[in-house]
Amino acid sequence: QEAMDRLFLSAVLTAVSEEPPSKQAPVLISTLFGKASKLSGGVGIKQTTWKKTAPFLESIGGCLDTREPKKGVMEVTGFNKGLAPDFDFVTAPLNDEDDVALGPAATKKGAGPVIISERRVRDKNVTFVDGLELWGFTKETQAELAKELRRKLSSSASVHERTGSESSKKVLWSVQVQGKYTDQISSFLKTRGITQIKTQGKAKGKGKGRK
Repeated sequence: QEAMDRLFLSAVLTAVSEEPPSKQAPVLISTLFGKASKLSGGVGIKQTTWKKTAPFLESIGGCLDTREPKKGVMEVTGFNKGLAPDFDFVTAPLNDEDDVALGPAATKKGAGPVIISERRVRDKNVTFVDGLELWGFTKETQAELAKELRRKLSSSASVHERTGSESSKKVLWSVQVQGKYTDQISSFLKTRGITQIKTQGKAKGKGKGRK
């Protein structure tokens, strides 16, 4: 849930910083939230822990100037970037056609399968993607994949170091996505030229996704 809150907040502040409103050209808060939802891949205010506008605005410390010209209608009339909390600039999510056309892909036929597994880490579900180096992915291109998965799944995704076998002592990398996303990641990797994918035991836990 923390990752979803972070994504929505970042999307709102990205949207308002790209087109800052003013008293002469205000933006409806509902319009701003709609833009944020598109940027975040479908995350809306009701899917966050804030649920409603007032708690969200309170949490961001007055960086948005607002007014209510009539009951039930709220407008944003200014953006005070200096008061804004830290946020990640969010780019528009990729569609399925973009998945094929853009981003890193396998540069060689793998010597083995990519392994996707779900595990419980600190009482959270995490999906691990291991073996991408067998298909020519470097640390940098794995980081790009993680960035795309973060946009596509609206979830936290990052690259972490893991150790190879005792005989090789080689440093390897693992893409880790918070949540239970074996099927979605498997489909995504196939668009990147990976034809051998092995899935392992799925993590036990309530619901699909983050917890």
